[in-house]
Parts: sequence; structure tokens; C-alpha cells
Amino acid sequence: MGLETTLKPWSVSTAAYDGALRFECEKMHPRMITRELRIGLIMVELLIPNLQPGADKSWPNDGRVQFTWIGQCGFDVRVSLKVGNIYQLWIRKVKKLPSDIILHSSSWDCLSGRIEIMLHTNVTYSWLPMLHVKGLDQASSDENDD
Repeated sequence: MGLETTLKPWSVSTAAYDGALRFECEKMHPRMITRELRIGLIMVELLIPNLQPGADKSWPNDGRVQFTWIGQCGFDVRVSLKVGNIYQLWIRKVKKLPSDIILHSSSWDCLSGRIEIMLHTNVTYSWLPMLHVKGLDQASSDENDD
């Protein structure tokens, strides 16, 4: 069973060391989409900002990419575009991570459009990639910050 979507699917791979997980994505088409990927009890949600008409592969200054992890561990990662095409990365911990899952590193390469988040864990998650695309109204409805 594979990813069934007309959009470019996530490239997800497990690194050989420490059971780390790597998530990669490419810059998407000029519309906002929400992609959910379930890996065991971990869910990742990515919000792609709506590109301005005529921007053509560039991101708006108020653009952001937000990961929301739901399940055994909880934190989110937000990426916002600053002046000069520099992305700034925030990691906000929502709730305590279990002792067997450690946030190792995260990075955003604005040239290649790659987001990489590494989780070190001694637990082997059995995972099946599942991709869902939500409508714009659903994708933008979860905006409140606590």
C-alpha cells in the first residue's frame, strides 16, 4: 500500500543510527495544504503557506511551516521566513517527551526546500505512511497559541 495522492509525497526514511527519523519535503504548489503522516503513535502535520500570485517558487515573508506532533510525544516546530530569504526555526515543547524519545536536531534548508527533524529513540516504531490532504479552511483553522 503506497501513498495515493496527486501531490508530491513525503520522502520518509529511517536512519541507520539510533533509530532516528528523517522527514523531507519539497516546496509545494501555490496553495495551502495540510499533510498528515502517521508513524506509529506519532503524527506530523505540515502547513504549507499559500504562495502569492506571481511569486513563482518563492515564499511570502509571513510564510511558515508548522509541525505538530500528537501522541506519545508532543512539541511543534514552526518555520517563518524573514527578510532576505532567511528562515528562522522555533521549537516549542508542548508536553514532556517520554524518556526514550529525544529531539536531536532540526534544520531548514531554504535553498533545497528541505526540512529535517531528527528524533533519537531506542524504540522501533512500525510505521505505515498515510497521506491526507485537507481543505484550506480546515488547514487554517488551528491558529490559536496557548
